[in-house]
Amino acid sequence: MRKNLKTRIGWKLSVALAGILAVSVFALPAGNVNAEEEEKPWMSDDYVGGYYYDKEEEEATPVLSGSAGLLRFGLPDSYDAREHGQVTSVKDQGGTESCWAFATSAAMESALLSRGIYADVNTSELHTVRYTFTQVDDPLGGFNDEISYKGTNRMKQPCNVIAAYHTLAGWRGAVDEAYAPFPDTPYDNDFSPSTEDAFSGDVLHLHTAYRINTESTDDVKKAIMDYGAVTANFYWKRSFYNSSTWAYYSGPDNIQSSNHAICFVGWDDNFSRTNFNIDPGMDGAWLIKNSWGTDEGDEGFQWISYAEKSIGSTCCVILAEPADDYEYCYQYDETNISNIYRASEEVTLANIFQVKGDEQAEEVKAVSFELLSAETSYEIQIYGKLKDLSNPSGGVPMLSTPVTGVTTYAGYYTVDLPEGIKLKKGSYFSVVITLKKDGDVRYLTDCSDTAFQTVYTAHASEFQSMRYNKTTGKWQDFGKNNDVNLRIKAFTAKTEMPEESPFSDITDMNSWQYKAAKFVYDKGIMGGKGMVDDKVVFAPNAPLTRSEFVRVLYNYEGTPAVTYRPVFTDVPEGKWFTNGIMWAEENGIVKGKGSIFDVSGNATREELAVMFIHYGQYKGYDVSVKEGEGPDYDSFTDKDLVSSWAVNSFKWALSRGIMTGKNGKLDPKGKATRAECATMIKNFIQAYTE
Repeated sequence: MRKNLKTRIGWKLSVALAGILAVSVFALPAGNVNAEEEEKPWMSDDYVGGYYYDKEEEEATPVLSGSAGLLRFGLPDSYDAREHGQVTSVKDQGGTESCWAFATSAAMESALLSRGIYADVNTSELHTVRYTFTQVDDPLGGFNDEISYKGTNRMKQPCNVIAAYHTLAGWRGAVDEAYAPFPDTPYDNDFSPSTEDAFSGDVLHLHTAYRINTESTDDVKKAIMDYGAVTANFYWKRSFYNSSTWAYYSGPDNIQSSNHAICFVGWDDNFSRTNFNIDPGMDGAWLIKNSWGTDEGDEGFQWISYAEKSIGSTCCVILAEPADDYEYCYQYDETNISNIYRASEEVTLANIFQVKGDEQAEEVKAVSFELLSAETSYEIQIYGKLKDLSNPSGGVPMLSTPVTGVTTYAGYYTVDLPEGIKLKKGSYFSVVITLKKDGDVRYLTDCSDTAFQTVYTAHASEFQSMRYNKTTGKWQDFGKNNDVNLRIKAFTAKTEMPEESPFSDITDMNSWQYKAAKFVYDKGIMGGKGMVDDKVVFAPNAPLTRSEFVRVLYNYEGTPAVTYRPVFTDVPEGKWFTNGIMWAEENGIVKGKGSIFDVSGNATREELAVMFIHYGQYKGYDVSVKEGEGPDYDSFTDKDLVSSWAVNSFKWALSRGIMTGKNGKLDPKGKATRAECATMIKNFIQAYTE
């Protein structure tokens, strides 16, 4: 959940509270040394760096079988995203090791500018640092995971972009810089985490994160042109840097793992090899945006050779959207590192959620998933009205047609649904996704592991994350069995449920049957005859028994107390109809048929007319015939079939609008249906009391 704190242009946020808090949050602890190395640790030759290179996950990013590309035209020899208004200002990470958070923000901001969503943008790196290493409760109670930070200073902890975008995917940001300003010192000792702080200030939500293998050079370049920046990482050591040409190359023998995160924001195929301290043996370099302030390099920008071996395997495009599209995020995966699971060619996965927002109904508008497979087809269906949580596809399919598509890159995808799915609070629904590709499908879960001096422990409850077993034809509780959660989320917005028929057998809410049945059902006068799929079976066309009609009148009267008397041999004490018949007989509303009441006999239309007029007399109503009102009794061709004892009752009922005829006839001996009875009681009540 969140507050709507943004404006589209300029991001002029009112965050006075954040400014007040900053006074205490960023106070410099006593005893810190104000040294140049502390302010600029990268100047030291023994600089360790702030990037944690996850070899297993980053090197698993696939190379596309054919360069699909994000643009449809040839690539120029050089490109500089700054010249196209695609790059925000250079920031300064100071003495921290938060380069990974700065690279994530820089790429996200560039993509926003490139797509014209904002004219200016500045997101908070500090907020990302805080909640990448900190456990908080999910506003909807979805998190079971544990995050335990074991370090002493979050600002000095290495991490990576993939972990950062998982933090954003969980709606722990992104927030505006003014909400959580980056400190002037590498300390954040007074930070007090809370669910409110983590979730309520977001102005952006992560929509998509492409993972592009750096071997796919053309795709990296196309992504820069399309989105302004991609995150990247490499091994930094100052001795390899030519400060006069702002050029970096660490040599052919450097096999060090990456220790620093930056963004590629351009390239030059003709950047001379002579610009480097060590000859890379080829021309060409990437233009990088750094986070060391504008005093370093070309006002914060530098060059790195195409030949640099320490460049990491994965570049990321970070696409975010304004946070006003949805109110709620349903999720289970809190940890920021992943397990990689494989399935041969096809796998069907599901997460099951319960609607828990503040409103009585929500509309599912989008879902997300994450995978480490490129060029993978997907099919998405939402199932509602789940009865058996062990079967995610056993409910009602809510999309008229499953949503299908094909991913290009590995990464995190949000898929907007073509039609809103409205669900009641408290109901369960499932997001079922089938993934297919030639070869292995690799999908991700949260993970139990230790990284960045933080212990991540994943937990899954029963019937949260499910996987379909094609061999057995049954769903397996994948999450509970492996104690992990699938990275599948659902995004909803507040809504109101449209009026829905409570009846399983009357769906046309404009029909006379529905209007009458709804009237008597809502007033508690007339119930149904069972339930189907949580809806009442009204049985509108079923014949009405004499005992049922008496019970209708008795219900309308308020079920007054009666004393049992053995008046009729077929009316024993203690039956559902007994009290109603006792009351009606005692007050002269009905008579029996000799020694029996005929409880199971069908009520005829003329019997209903008589019982209605008797009930009106009992109530003291004017039951005289209103001359000139309603249908003319003598106009009905079957009037001669009416029993003499029912003629006046028919005339009264017609004149008062209680009965109108049936297909142009009175049909006096015809069996009255339940819907006809509901219509008559509705007309009676409206004629005399409304």
